Amino acid sequence: MYIDFPSFAPSLEMPLNQSFLSHWKSEAKLVFVVTVWGSNFVVIKLVLDVMHPHVMNIFRILSAGLFLGYAHHTRQKSLGQGFFEPVKQYPFELIRIGLIGWVFYQIAFIVGLNHTTAGSAAIIMASLPLWTALLSALLLKERLNRVMWLGLVLSISGTFVVVLSGNQNVDLGSEYLLGNLVILLAALLWGVNTVYTKSLVDRVTPIGITMLGLLVSIPFLAAVSIPYWDLVEWERINWLVWVAILFSGGLSTGIAIVLWNGAVKIMGPSHTAAFQNLVPVVALITALVVLDEAILFAQIIGVTLTIGGLFVMRRGRESERTQVSDTH
Repeated sequence: MYIDFPSFAPSLEMPLNQSFLSHWKSEAKLVFVVTVWGSNFVVIKLVLDVMHPHVMNIFRILSAGLFLGYAHHTRQKSLGQGFFEPVKQYPFELIRIGLIGWVFYQIAFIVGLNHTTAGSAAIIMASLPLWTALLSALLLKERLNRVMWLGLVLSISGTFVVVLSGNQNVDLGSEYLLGNLVILLAALLWGVNTVYTKSLVDRVTPIGITMLGLLVSIPFLAAVSIPYWDLVEWERINWLVWVAILFSGGLSTGIAIVLWNGAVKIMGPSHTAAFQNLVPVVALITALVVLDEAILFAQIIGVTLTIGGLFVMRRGRESERTQVSDTH
């Protein structure tokens, strides 16, 4: 899961040694988070072998809520505010984020991943920033320059190369195509969610938005899971499965987000974005080693175009900001 956070430049008054140590620790956190996020696709696939997707989903969300709830409580306490204070101020916005970003997105993500490979899902999900940029241009009327449009075209091309690829070859009738399309829907839903989140990040902490949106989703995801509990082979659910669910929920969706947020504050969004691009690479390698998923030529082309396009987009955005600052 990829979360956008506001950036904070490191203090110019920070001593050199302290600044170096702080950056080094942040780099280590980013490597850890990227490894967790890349491995998460494989971990989920392993659990889906013994547990229905919708049943796993509710356990994932509950475990994530424990860690995010603690982080949000600590943050609100430091601000002298109650746990549900943001809900009182922005109920409609948080409910909308909860439905789009946690109910619809989580259902699409887990169902799509269940019907495709871990590697392909990771590459398609790597296209999240491009959908956010495209939707921001359409819904928020944000301007995209020619370089950014070029990056969008490259990334979209890479994404659809992967979407249209099956297990070994392009197969428009395969289960993998269905899974890839649903994963693409998940990426689009998260792009919409990010656009709506942008209007709140200056008024509610990112952890608060995430946690309160997650709370909105719990009753819906629980209701969706109820018909499938009898399909779970509970005798095959051992402690390793529960550890995997904690990894996917508590660590990947919970702790990793908090660590990423802290790193972004110090390193800035451009630096951290470079690490985020490594997530599908980690997923492909992990899937090859753990699940014996072959790395396909289409996936190599897709990940190259997708990440290359995102890099071009960021260069275009940086160029746009430089021109604006020079004008002023």
